[in-house]
Amino acid sequence: MAHLPCFSTKLNKSAIIKAIFICLLTLLLFYCSKSDYGSRLKQLSRAALKSISAKNVSTLKNDASYIGSKKSQTDHRSQLHSDNESVNRNKERKKSVIAAKIDKSLICSSDDGYKYKLLVIVQSKCDHFEQRKAIRESWAQRANTLGIPVLFNVGVSTDNNTENKIKLENHVSDDILQWFIVDSYKNLTMKSVALLKWISDHCSKVAFVMKTNDDVFVNIELILRVLQYKVMKKSVIGFPLIDEKPNRDESYPQFVSENIYPNKTFPMYFSGSLYLFTGDSASILYETAITSKPLVSLEDVFITGIVAQRSNSISREKLSWTLYQQQCSFSDSFQLSLFAIGHSCTANDIRSIGISAKNNVLLGIEGYTLFADAVHRLKVWTV
Repeated sequence: MAHLPCFSTKLNKSAIIKAIFICLLTLLLFYCSKSDYGSRLKQLSRAALKSISAKNVSTLKNDASYIGSKKSQTDHRSQLHSDNESVNRNKERKKSVIAAKIDKSLICSSDDGYKYKLLVIVQSKCDHFEQRKAIRESWAQRANTLGIPVLFNVGVSTDNNTENKIKLENHVSDDILQWFIVDSYKNLTMKSVALLKWISDHCSKVAFVMKTNDDVFVNIELILRVLQYKVMKKSVIGFPLIDEKPNRDESYPQFVSENIYPNKTFPMYFSGSLYLFTGDSASILYETAITSKPLVSLEDVFITGIVAQRSNSISREKLSWTLYQQQCSFSDSFQLSLFAIGHSCTANDIRSIGISAKNNVLLGIEGYTLFADAVHRLKVWTV
């Protein structure tokens, strides 16, 4: 007996009728195969079988194509899901770098950003409670009375007690900007990049942002004098360091391996003790920073050197004063002409300098009116 053709699993009424018809023709051929009439009928039956089989083969091919298409669509959706998961992971990874644990985004909300000539950001380690307290009691106090916000940029600690103290400190002082970044020397650059993102999102209307460290005593009066009449766009300003060489000694925190930075010298950059940048430059610096490799752990080198140099629309300008970094003291009237003193000041040093500056009368200084010398001017620095 002839073999019955295979049928698609997707049977319908038409397919069942065709199957029955094929069976009847097959039986008829078996009984009539020796007669002339049977021979003629056999030829007709074979033609019918051939036609029906061709249709069944076509159906099978269509079914296979349908199944393959479904599988392809499933695979495609699976790939899209995988890609979306990858994108989401990358977004979460980026978010984990720039997300603030304690945010101060409302400080520049509404039109407030316009009224701030200067926003001060103090880079501080999370457990430097005394340093922050000393700054609040000295030069930051004067800044606040002049309407200048001072925020402390900190990371997180692995110690729960320290985290609880930071939470309490912020509740009292309301001046902590904390990131989900473990505080360490190697992570200073990440904190600065996160800060750039935060400023570009919330405080880009501020005229100038000053970044300094918690071991520096800042002459806020002199800074304001310089910035009072300055209308600058997309600029980074500071004390230039030229032809500085990477430290290849692994025993130092400033160590930079040749794999990270193979060049013999850094590009010109500004001292991390104190530099300024315009609010409208933050977004440009941030976008350049996240696409710049390698991520050098020296934040002043990376932000004001490598990134600022690669940002063609950013200009770099030189401060014409002296940054006194040899000794953290306030022993004579010479230091009254300094822009800032640091960068190795302890909390007691900062308090002492503040008291000495406040009480000094050698140049007719009264109260916190410091550095009563001629107004210095910014000079364009040719890189």
